[in-house]
Amino acid sequence: MSRWSRPESLNSVRETCRFAQGATKEQYDSVHRIMKYYHVTPKRGWYLRPKRTWDGKDKNFEFIILGKSDETFASCPDTRRSTTGGSVFLEGAPVMCTSQGQKYCALSVTESSLIAAVTVAQHMLYIMNLLHAFELKVKLPMIIEIDNKGCVDLINNWSVSGRTRHIDVKKNFMRKLKEKGILKAVWKAGEDNSSDLFTKNLPGPSFEKHAKEYVGIDEYMK
Repeated sequence: MSRWSRPESLNSVRETCRFAQGATKEQYDSVHRIMKYYHVTPKRGWYLRPKRTWDGKDKNFEFIILGKSDETFASCPDTRRSTTGGSVFLEGAPVMCTSQGQKYCALSVTESSLIAAVTVAQHMLYIMNLLHAFELKVKLPMIIEIDNKGCVDLINNWSVSGRTRHIDVKKNFMRKLKEKGILKAVWKAGEDNSSDLFTKNLPGPSFEKHAKEYVGIDEYMK
């Protein structure tokens, strides 16, 4: 359900799935809480409503793709790996959401943010290429919102330092997209970045604030 119809629960489901074997009572209770949440919000689901429509005739119409990435540094107490959260919007409608543990230990918040940004950028490129396959146009550069200023600065310039030299492949991947005019990285405060929903379990007000971008404003919103 979290993957196909309830994106707002991606992070909590991912967290509980880590304990599929040898789960404790506390972890079982967490699963039951998620199931109860589904039960009391049966009409909530993935909300796909674009902000603009295309009449199918204008050959110069350019579709807008927006990406949002977030991370939680060293959030796993066992592996010390960070969490990647991200989403991609096509004309304002969410078409991709992800919440996943990163594959290796990042050495800084900036590095973990860059890993998350690359993941979202790859999804954005896939959607762009899919539209191109249908001979449709995409507005360039595509915008990716990142909540870490250090990561944005790394992408937008070609400087190198000892603390980021080891991540040159991912860094240069993003820089080349920027130089080609395909992607533009901008800073977005964490509390205003809805992908924050996919990296941590948020308190009620923040959860509803971000969830409405993915499930719409429904009867369960306070």
